[in-house]
Amino acid sequence: MAEHIDRYADFAQWLTANGWVVAGDNHLGHGHTGGKTPLGYFGTRAPVDHLIDDEFILTKYLRQNYPGLPHVIIGHSMGSMMTQVFLTRYGHWIDAAVLIGTSAYHPILTLVRPIVSILNSVAPKRPNHFLDNLAFGGYAKRFPEDFPFQWLSANADNVHRYNADPLSGFTFTNNGFKVLFQLTHLATRRHWFDGIPLELPMLITSGEHDPVGGFGQGPKRLLRHLTHAGYTDVTLKTWPQMRHEILNERDHEQVYALILNWIETHLSDAERK
Repeated sequence: MAEHIDRYADFAQWLTANGWVVAGDNHLGHGHTGGKTPLGYFGTRAPVDHLIDDEFILTKYLRQNYPGLPHVIIGHSMGSMMTQVFLTRYGHWIDAAVLIGTSAYHPILTLVRPIVSILNSVAPKRPNHFLDNLAFGGYAKRFPEDFPFQWLSANADNVHRYNADPLSGFTFTNNGFKVLFQLTHLATRRHWFDGIPLELPMLITSGEHDPVGGFGQGPKRLLRHLTHAGYTDVTLKTWPQMRHEILNERDHEQVYALILNWIETHLSDAERK
């Protein structure tokens, strides 16, 4: 959330250099997709459904234009929660999934969801700094640096680039927070995985110092849910000293290599079964 796909160009280029076709998109209300609407605004008519359906459109495009190739979906942060919801609806279109920096369960968000729904009805396009502070204000307390968004990464250069980017770090609208909280609810409720094929390979990976994931507790909770439900190919990898954006940490090449090795190994295993 509050960023854009170009921030991951290095990862995409690295994957293509290793033989993969890569496609990515900006979500509604992000990057240049927003057009004349405010950043952090998704629309008032079934925005979660539109977000998920956008990814399905991209999936079908890739299937049609690259037939016979395995299809792996990778989602980071809010995108990982979107991926979780996507998999419950269209998981049979996917050969493997990677969830990066996904969320822990945040009870306070459940409590404020009815209020946010009212705000969305009254002023959907208005940025809400109070909700922004409620959702993210506590993240900075665990880190020593004295600049905004230090919780994103232990790589200060990455955070400074983020802060200088006019398409990053913006405050969500009331509508944006309604969508974010709805996605968080869908991705962290007890049976969030209903509908995902049991044999689908899934990698859950996160920084151990990522406040979005409850400093490692959220990813562990997802793993427990999936294994207890009978999912047969789920891997958890957490990274010591890394924060939310593991793809942009100084040791990001280790993360790149782990993801690629996992994908190629687990796709090969799936083909042998």
